[in-house]
Amino acid sequence: MYISRVGRGSRQGFTIVELLIVIVIIGILAVLAIGAFSRSQEQARAATVQSDLKASAKQLEQAKADTGTYLRMRIA
Repeated sequence: MYISRVGRGSRQGFTIVELLIVIVIIGILAVLAIGAFSRSQEQARAATVQSDLKASAKQLEQAKADTGTYLRMRIA
């Protein structure tokens, strides 16, 4: 049994215009996805830097609590 598409007769396949429209839509979606991915990467980098800075500050405070000063001066 053969079923034909309504309005297309017995032709099969896609026209160039249909393919171009699909390619353009996929391209637009890809650009949006890449932009969102880039923003989330940048936010992750910023969060990592903030976390590292907080850890460094805690280490400095612990060193001050242990020694009474932030820096140890060694005189040779």
